[in-house]
Amino acid sequence: MKPSKFFSPIAGLFRFFRYFRSRHPRSHSPRQHRRRFTSALVLLLLIAAITSLCWYFTANERIRSHAVTALQNITGGEVELDQAQLSILQSIRIQGLRLYLPRRPHTPDNLVLAAQDVILEHQPLSIIRRRLSLQKITANNAHLQIWYNRDQDLLNLQLLNRIQEPDMSSSRPSLILRDSTVEYWEILRGEKTRTASQTISLGRMSPAAEDVPLYDFELQSSDRGAVRKLSLRGTFDPALGQPLETSGNFMLELIDFAHWPVHMEEWQRLYEISQPCGQVETQSRYDPQIGQILTFQVSQGNLRLALPDVTIPLQNVETRVVCTQDTITIENFSGQLSKECRLCLKGTIDGYTPDAGYHMILQTDGL
Repeated sequence: MKPSKFFSPIAGLFRFFRYFRSRHPRSHSPRQHRRRFTSALVLLLLIAAITSLCWYFTANERIRSHAVTALQNITGGEVELDQAQLSILQSIRIQGLRLYLPRRPHTPDNLVLAAQDVILEHQPLSIIRRRLSLQKITANNAHLQIWYNRDQDLLNLQLLNRIQEPDMSSSRPSLILRDSTVEYWEILRGEKTRTASQTISLGRMSPAAEDVPLYDFELQSSDRGAVRKLSLRGTFDPALGQPLETSGNFMLELIDFAHWPVHMEEWQRLYEISQPCGQVETQSRYDPQIGQILTFQVSQGNLRLALPDVTIPLQNVETRVVCTQDTITIENFSGQLSKECRLCLKGTIDGYTPDAGYHMILQTDGL
């Protein structure tokens, strides 16, 4: 009996699948077992190879060695690390970072930067290439030391010999300091002066441009230190080890002379300047022949000048002072003595010591 037209397509489809199954090995075929065993073995070897490579490139000691090399190339100093570990693929966490001046004993006076907690952000593939390329460095609770040797006209940052990389953009990471401290002292006639301390709530430093070996920086101070509520920005040249130009502002009444170098406090005590207040704007620029030239401008200020047998209160003080390494030039100093009288002063002071010579012109208007 012939199948009906309705069941004929179903019977044909069944014969097709039966033919297809006959062309493949059965589930218990030895050939299929061998294929599965070979595939599992290859997969196991691949996982083992990947694990070995990850361990080789991410071992803490190897990461520590890469981090030390990268930081020394960037800073030009000698680096010590207590511990370094890969936290995620693009980040390395460092415990106990210390940066020292090169080719000098690792003593506290030769320490440039110390931080207990540092995070390095890097290009992920740079670890595999065994040449760590840093993109960003974040240091928390860091301690930065800067000293200036007046006898040798030398800043300690000038002793850092940074290695120039062929690819400048990839070898200059940005730097961020959070809740850090900057200490400054001078060396005069072989003796170390008192240390000035400044607390920084936030500091940033980033490359100025890809083809220019300069850094732009910005600092915001906290309520502690030599100058409180300070805002400072500028351009820094690593080759010179000092800023090329800066601009900033702070409130004069927030200066604490107890945190400044001794000669600055002596200068303030010599001229009996007390209770100063007002808005201060600062600018500086670097001259290869003269050095740093610093300009102070005070507006709407008040202070008291204590002279022998008399104290002079001045209001609405307007001042412009230019300071170099050797001289202080008072381009303008004027203050309201009374409603009808205004005192004006111009001149130069030959240094910062109490016995420095000076040349002054005093004028009064309305006295």
